[in-house]
Amino acid sequence: MPTETSAIRVIAKCRPTIKNEQNKAGKKITKIQGDKLSLDVPGKDQTFSFDKVYGADVKNTQIFREECDSLAQRLLNGYNISLLAVGATGSGKSHLMNGTELDQGIIPQMIKSVNNEMANQRNQKQFFSTISYVEILNEELTDLLNPHDDEMCIREHNQLGIYVERLSELICKEEDDMMSYYEQGNRARKMGTNDIHNHRAKANGIVIIQIEQKDLKSTGKLGVKSKLVIADMAGIEGAFNKKDKDKSIETFVSVVTAGKQGGNNPKGNSKLTKILSDAIGGNSICYTFLTLSQMDSDYLNTQHTLSVGQTLKSIKNKFKINLNETSSVINDLREEIAKLREKISKNPDNCKEDVARMQQLIQDLKTAKQQNWDEKEKLSERYSKERQKNLANKGVLDWVLDTSSNKGNKEKQERALLLQKEKDQLTLEYKERRRAVDDLKNDLQMKVSEHSQYSESGKVNSNENKKKISIIHETKEKLKAESEALKDVKKRLKEVQDDLKTTDDDASVYIVAKGDLESRIKVQEIERRRLEDNHKAHLDDETEKIRMEIEQRKMEIKNYTTEDGIRLEQELVGLKSEKHLVSLRIQHLQEEKLKIEQDLHQMQKRQKEEFELQQLQHFQAFRKYREIYDKQKAVIEERFRKLLEDSVQDAIFLSVRNEELMGENNKLRQEIAQLKDQASVRPNSSNKSK
Repeated sequence: MPTETSAIRVIAKCRPTIKNEQNKAGKKITKIQGDKLSLDVPGKDQTFSFDKVYGADVKNTQIFREECDSLAQRLLNGYNISLLAVGATGSGKSHLMNGTELDQGIIPQMIKSVNNEMANQRNQKQFFSTISYVEILNEELTDLLNPHDDEMCIREHNQLGIYVERLSELICKEEDDMMSYYEQGNRARKMGTNDIHNHRAKANGIVIIQIEQKDLKSTGKLGVKSKLVIADMAGIEGAFNKKDKDKSIETFVSVVTAGKQGGNNPKGNSKLTKILSDAIGGNSICYTFLTLSQMDSDYLNTQHTLSVGQTLKSIKNKFKINLNETSSVINDLREEIAKLREKISKNPDNCKEDVARMQQLIQDLKTAKQQNWDEKEKLSERYSKERQKNLANKGVLDWVLDTSSNKGNKEKQERALLLQKEKDQLTLEYKERRRAVDDLKNDLQMKVSEHSQYSESGKVNSNENKKKISIIHETKEKLKAESEALKDVKKRLKEVQDDLKTTDDDASVYIVAKGDLESRIKVQEIERRRLEDNHKAHLDDETEKIRMEIEQRKMEIKNYTTEDGIRLEQELVGLKSEKHLVSLRIQHLQEEKLKIEQDLHQMQKRQKEEFELQQLQHFQAFRKYREIYDKQKAVIEERFRKLLEDSVQDAIFLSVRNEELMGENNKLRQEIAQLKDQASVRPNSSNKSK
């Protein structure tokens, strides 16, 4: 087949400013002039040229319509298509690729476009489509549609190209299957992580859609196949962060740089670049979407993204129509295996390389056999059964596969779960930093106390004194930095708690509005438990803080005089009495709480009984109404039957009477006719007599 050559198309998209950036009153540094984007930074002005640049106010639907509308047709013509989202964490990659209910992203629109194009051609072609969804995090592969624990390897086949061994391919038989599987994979991806921040920054999500087709009018066995690869990539900062580098994205940047320098489709040594080998200098039409923050606080990440995009734009891909040559590949492999067997049988003593080669060919043959439609369908059925079990083992089966819930409410519940995970992580981080701050405070107090004792001893060495003062200053700086970090974590925790409360309130309102009495009671009970958990966590924090203060006070007691001891003993007596009072108050509050809970339970019980009584009364009233209705209906029906019978009798009487009148009428007509005849005869007789 003839080969076409085209550079990777690069599209830049600026995201709108978010609430935190507006509050900080930062400066926008991006300027758009046609297809050029410049960074307005004093002393660092840079201009980058791309195929298209979109501002923050442009919707996803417009970008897809202008950039990707024709790609579905090219995909079904047999060309491979790759769509990459590149940008820093928080720059809008996921929003661009996934979108919202009101403004769908690139992936949902692309799936819809592919389905529409296949529907338009079904009277001419037979299609066989599959979907896979894989995530790469810290060089570990996860099958999002079937999250099994088996090892997944990336292999390369001479005829089949790069593929992921043990990655599930699910057949899309119905038009909605492709979108359903994609949404299920997204839910599994969100619910399957425990570390929200690390996942958001370092996870690569890759959707792989493979389409094979046969012309219904053609008698030949060869068909056409194509692959659509869509990658929502990890944050670009992982390639440039010296302290916390991400191997996948770092290798991606290295491969892009090598491709610009004329490398022969370098795959690198990461799993991400191997899967995307066709997209970067290989056999694929490739579109790359750069997502950018406009603010000066994100200058470095924006500059890195633009530099990578500029490099990508200079890489040229060579792509062609892909013929489905599975049958010929299988025949060639069988012939080669037969030749090797014959060769080994003739010379069994010196055949290690031939045996290894034959084993590899047998594995390739096994893989090639799995590429026909019947085998893929069997594998898909097996994967479908496996995924039910694997999703259940992960505890997300109902959540991932449930499609009955209201979509808006489901999104709120999903957001609430993610916020809860983030809150738990921030709470843990807050406790650790709080402990670190307390330790630094204790350390600082000890060093200050030691320095005071050293100064009062009268044996002061100038160098030693400077050293101690320097250590105290260093500890103060550490304490200051750690305190600032603690404040930042506390602020983030407060924001997440507020968001979580708002989201939970929205979800609760929906449940209360739609649910029955028991659902409303359950929601209220959950709210009370959540409040108790928050109070308990707060008390635990305060208890830990008091414990640290007590430990510090114990250390200081050693330096107290006898008079200080007497004074402290007196204070201790007062505190013990106050403790007794506080304990009594807590006990009373606990008793009051228990009484309130009992009263509340009784009220709920009475309310339930009253509700059931009202239902019974309503049923009885309805039954009485039904009895009255049935009686009235019977009376009306009886009257109707009587009227009907009278009407029938009247009709019969009128019919008989009508026949009688018609008979009398006929007799009268006959008599009139006779009289006319007689009248006509008489004049004739009188004329003759004259």
